[in-house]
Amino acid sequence: MTNPRSRFRAILSGFGLVLLAGCASTTPAPRYFVLEAPASSNPAMMIESGPMVLVGPITIADHLKPRGIASREAQGRVIISSSDRWAGALDQNIAAVITEVLQQKRGPDNVIDYYSNFSADHDFAVKIHISKFDRVPGNQVSLVASWQIRNGASTSKTIHSGTFSQAVTGLDTITDPTTGDTVSAMNSALAELAKAVQQSLQNRILEEA
Repeated sequence: MTNPRSRFRAILSGFGLVLLAGCASTTPAPRYFVLEAPASSNPAMMIESGPMVLVGPITIADHLKPRGIASREAQGRVIISSSDRWAGALDQNIAAVITEVLQQKRGPDNVIDYYSNFSADHDFAVKIHISKFDRVPGNQVSLVASWQIRNGASTSKTIHSGTFSQAVTGLDTITDPTTGDTVSAMNSALAELAKAVQQSLQNRILEEA
């Protein structure tokens, strides 16, 4: 004869498995995103030769280090998404984008990425710190950064900072912008930072000439 307690435990176990299966079926699969540089609009204007520039290292604020994509709500609350994630380390992704934008401006052989060429010889190094890079209330992406430009043969450095904002645009931005819309705006903000870095770098190169 089956023990009533054993039967009751079996029923509870089966019910628990059903609940777990139901929860698992409603959990969305993670989606992965990467930042990308915009296509060059003036490839013919690229510089053929010039000083070698090393981009990196890139440092980012602690709240940007998790793989989940961060956004901000009112009163400074930061939300880290559990389903929308960066496909790789954000600092390295940022370095790759800025490197590509500078290569478009300075020539592909004149700019290298610290994370793949950190020991390479270079004339100038650009170190960047990102203190804010997320969607904020009002459907805007806000990027706050500071950067140092150092001559490879000197200990002197120039320090710059800037804030770059981009509107999040898309079909659903009025009610609920998608993560893809947000990442597109982040791409634009990062391109603006790269342009500012390029201007600072060019000024420093002219000073050293």
